[in-house]
Amino acid sequence: MNVLTNVDFILPVYIDHPDRIRNLNIILKYLKAIGCTNVYVNEHYRDEPKCKDLTTKYINKNITNDKFFNKMVCGNELFDRFSINKVVCLYDVDVLATKKDLTEATEKLLNGYDFAYPFNGCFYDIPIDIVNKLQVDLTTSIDINRCTLFARESHGGCVMFRREVFIEGGKLNPMFKNVGYDDDEINVRYLKLGYKKLKTASPLVHLTHYRGDTSYNYNEFTNHNGTECHKVTHMSTADLKQYIKTWY
Repeated sequence: MNVLTNVDFILPVYIDHPDRIRNLNIILKYLKAIGCTNVYVNEHYRDEPKCKDLTTKYINKNITNDKFFNKMVCGNELFDRFSINKVVCLYDVDVLATKKDLTEATEKLLNGYDFAYPFNGCFYDIPIDIVNKLQVDLTTSIDINRCTLFARESHGGCVMFRREVFIEGGKLNPMFKNVGYDDDEINVRYLKLGYKKLKTASPLVHLTHYRGDTSYNYNEFTNHNGTECHKVTHMSTADLKQYIKTWY
């Protein structure tokens, strides 16, 4: 039995460059190939939608009057609109988690764990020549020695939850702007609330892409996001529970 049919994959995206469409196409084909049947895309866009035809389950939302892409709100919208399954996965449009690790994480979430990272914390960037080959052939070998190590203790890219835990823990924090520190806050918040965490054994690989204002390095709201994460980190559990109630 393919346990991945128990997972709702929610993919927020803002198409700031053609690289994002390329990567989203690769990810959607990959998830389909490994048996993920419930994959949902939410594109926040300016001017006109870019990825409407890439999946049958999508939301397109014009944010022309907004100053930033709110990835966390985008993810919550998908959950509220589509999610019905026992496991929820926030999945980045630029990463590849192995079927083995996604399966292991799902099985353990269905049997006692509360939230899970289907990788070991190591986060590698795949060079462009391999990314281009993956567009044509998803079975292309990825030589980790040719990849760039971005982080050894990453919480970004892919995180999974038991459905009731995701809801009880406040879902995704809508106070973040663009990206940066939002993934760290998820880890801090769900641990602070007492939930049991799992990490699996493999690294996570990242499809390289153009770096614009939705990337950590160029986000004008990075300091704002850092402050939000710091605030959550230093709250008491009781104060955090009260704070979550103000989000919705």
